[in-house]
Amino acid sequence: MSLNKKLPLIITKGNILFPNFVTSLGFKKEYLSEGFIKNFQKSDLNVIITSSYEDYNLDQEEAEENNSKEKKLKVLEYGTYASVGNIVEKEDTINIFFNGLKRVKIVDFQEKSPGNFLAEFIDLKDVNIDSEKSIDLKNKIRNLILQRMNQLKLKSDNMEPLFQAPTGAFSDSIANILHLTMEEKFELISENNVEKRLEILLDNLQTSLQVNENIARDINTRVREKFTKQQKEFYLREQLKAIKEELDEMSGEENDVKTLKKRAEENPYPQNIKTKILKEIGRLENTPSSAPEAGIIRTYLDWIMNVPWWQKDNEKIDILKAKKILDEDHYGLEEPKKRIIEYLAVKQSNPNSKGAIVSLIGPPGTGKTSLSKSIARALDRKFIKISLGGIKDESEIRGHRRTYIASMPGKIIQAMRKAGTANPVILLDEIDKMSSDFRGDPASAMLEVLDYEQNNKFQDHYLEEEYDLSDVFFIATANYVRDIPEPLYDRLEKIEITSYTELEKVEIAKRFLVPRVINETNLKFKNFKIDDDILKFIIRHYTMEAGVRQLHRTLEKIARGILVMSLDGKLKGSSVYKINKKHIEKLLGKIKFDYTKKEDTPQIGTVNGLAWTAYGGDILPIEVTLFPGKGNLILTGQIKDVMKESASIAYSYIKANYQKFGIEADLKDNKNIFKDFDVHVHSPDGATPKDGPSAGVTFTTSLISALRKIPVSEKIGMTGEITLRGKILPIGGLREKSISAYRSGLEAIYIPKENLRDVDTLPKEITKNLKIIPVANFDELYKKLRKDHRI
Repeated sequence: MSLNKKLPLIITKGNILFPNFVTSLGFKKEYLSEGFIKNFQKSDLNVIITSSYEDYNLDQEEAEENNSKEKKLKVLEYGTYASVGNIVEKEDTINIFFNGLKRVKIVDFQEKSPGNFLAEFIDLKDVNIDSEKSIDLKNKIRNLILQRMNQLKLKSDNMEPLFQAPTGAFSDSIANILHLTMEEKFELISENNVEKRLEILLDNLQTSLQVNENIARDINTRVREKFTKQQKEFYLREQLKAIKEELDEMSGEENDVKTLKKRAEENPYPQNIKTKILKEIGRLENTPSSAPEAGIIRTYLDWIMNVPWWQKDNEKIDILKAKKILDEDHYGLEEPKKRIIEYLAVKQSNPNSKGAIVSLIGPPGTGKTSLSKSIARALDRKFIKISLGGIKDESEIRGHRRTYIASMPGKIIQAMRKAGTANPVILLDEIDKMSSDFRGDPASAMLEVLDYEQNNKFQDHYLEEEYDLSDVFFIATANYVRDIPEPLYDRLEKIEITSYTELEKVEIAKRFLVPRVINETNLKFKNFKIDDDILKFIIRHYTMEAGVRQLHRTLEKIARGILVMSLDGKLKGSSVYKINKKHIEKLLGKIKFDYTKKEDTPQIGTVNGLAWTAYGGDILPIEVTLFPGKGNLILTGQIKDVMKESASIAYSYIKANYQKFGIEADLKDNKNIFKDFDVHVHSPDGATPKDGPSAGVTFTTSLISALRKIPVSEKIGMTGEITLRGKILPIGGLREKSISAYRSGLEAIYIPKENLRDVDTLPKEITKNLKIIPVANFDELYKKLRKDHRI
């Protein structure tokens, strides 16, 4: 025996973990401290697991009578040394997997904090492991198990590794399999003599088998009593069947079997599938129609015979036609259209090429689903959509095994049957919304679907046969790249669909939304006349989105209002209803949204930053003021951690370089501007949380403006992350930020020099009307501001 050791102790109720076994224990989060959770998240953590053998969970009255609070928790003297495995967190519980390694004897334990125990223990080594008696007992147990498995007609191949295990591990594994009482489990966990453990298990097995034999004997007696009656019934049914055959009046069931056989023989199923179908038809033929198994076989045959094994659409790739369809259905989206045409060109040149798995990534309402439908139309293929949002169970992808009642194939095979062809376009919608739990990881199951090296042999658990998905054109959609599961990320060709500009939304409304709304409400065009300025007004003040869904709903509401007026006889004269702002407010109510507007005049300490939002972008004014204090930097306006750090970096950079910016640190009355004044930095719209590093240059410029008491032009904006050395680092979301700057009436924006590569992707209306000035560091930015008289 080794010297006493100490490890965390877990005390279960009614549960024993034996060595050589893996189990999971559930813990309610409300009873766990943060220290407990962090402790179990450490790598290579080991614990001691044992059980209490007396339950003191009494109600309040019983607790007072028995004075149970004064009783010490009674814990089994023996337990299992275990390593900590996977940890699965849910809403209110944590499941931790433990791997039992060896027996230990608990010498003492202490409760360090409520529910947090520490055990002092010594190792218990097994004895009589390879004795002649141990081996003999092991063989007897093995023979009893094999005997029972033969009676139940179960295969014993998977039991061979267990039978080959050493006697000690063998006894623990058997103890985990058998249904034992708690007393028997306590006896086994505390016993390090392998011979005695095997004797206990052999006795339990013999008793269980004897009970099973008695039950089987009773059942056989009852069956024999009914057998004569069943024989008679079977004989009469066979006679009836022969009579019907003579009269050529076969039952519907038999006709069904004949039809299935004929269909299996005539259709060009793959040979392994045809063999499987005929085998299942044979089982159905020999199964009474009233038996539950008959329904299961029929359902399986219905699925396997109706999934498209050889049927394919004749693909017609016409590049000019595809371009025309994409342009007809969508305005803008030049980059996605270009990539899709490239894919079709390769497919036309080499029909056997597999291509890439296209992933359309962008905000909601930007046309990802409708673009996928257009691709299917351009390819002249069937289109099927699979919604993956919220899927947590791997079986939703791979299907459920036939052993389960009401089992069925997964979503992929269901989509193939619905398509009726082996080469449809399948849209995997919201691939970034999948998650995993104890039921498996759907993202891992999707690997086999989306990898052309593997998906020609896709395995659905229900079909139990390989299915070829290599001819399917998969398109995935997601809102955020960062939320795509890591295993899938590298397999997708990501095409970004950015938010629409105001001009693009106006064009989409004129070309697609207004005609659709008129058609849906059965209005006439003369009853619905709306010009570009009114569309812009609606987009700016009644919608806030990156796409056009909300705009579509708003136009529908306007059309419904006009329709009601038309039916009420309120439209006079020619019935031409030209919509103006007054009509909009009447039909839609007061303005719901407003974008941030620039100031009318330059302000001291106020600079326009540029922000990316889920709805596109907006300008983000930063305000700075000074007042007597102790040199503190105060930040308000729901500014989050990363943005706070940017403000601190900006202030530190100015303190270190104040002389080059013409800031006078020492003032009259022996006061220092940095030590005797507090600086208050505020971001308006205080109810909206704000974060990110790209406001660094805006903080720096507004601080210099406040410290020098000189105004900054209200017609400029800026974005970029600043370092302590004044370097300006690149940012994301330049498209959305520049659109918001243009919409707010800014004349110029300063951007990091490294973001010049993104300028080519900006809409022409932006680059034409908004001056974009790249800068590499803050010195360069400050010089350009001074040169252009903007500060």
